[in-house]
Amino acid sequence: MKKFLSALLLATMIPLSTFAISLSDLQSPDKYKMVTERTDGTIYIDETTIQSIRYAPPYYTIQCVYYIADYSDDMIFEIHSVFDYNYNRSSSELLGIVLGYSTSEEIDKNLVKECMKDSGMQFGNTSVKCYKLDGTFSENLSSSSHKNCEPNSAPYVVANYVFKKCYNEAFAFEFQHS
Repeated sequence: MKKFLSALLLATMIPLSTFAISLSDLQSPDKYKMVTERTDGTIYIDETTIQSIRYAPPYYTIQCVYYIADYSDDMIFEIHSVFDYNYNRSSSELLGIVLGYSTSEEIDKNLVKECMKDSGMQFGNTSVKCYKLDGTFSENLSSSSHKNCEPNSAPYVVANYVFKKCYNEAFAFEFQHS
């Protein structure tokens, strides 16, 4: 009985080690593409997971798996996300809206304000796994409901990147990162 339980325990641990991700894995350009690098971390995407699941202009939906290497917390977050887009709130549409009520000095500020209100991109995380930078599994986090992709956030950057990969054009403005 002890041998059976030991074998069962070992068998359940194999999938955790098989699908673990480490920082050195993410830094391999063969499988992962660095999307952006910031002072506190780097965002990578597995481009093989980018999939357009709805093309019904002005509405689009894309899913993918991306990773955030968070150096300050010694963590990697593997995030399975679904992004919804409303092209009526794309960069070209927002620019037209803002130009209608802004002076030339207010355009940048008002574009950010409009994007904060509704960037036209929403995300929901279907699953989030956490690993240490060395690839050791840490925990599963709960999924999230759909939220607005706020400018300069990881979901905003990833959503814009995957839209460009699918449709050969950026959806949103690329704001400066800190």
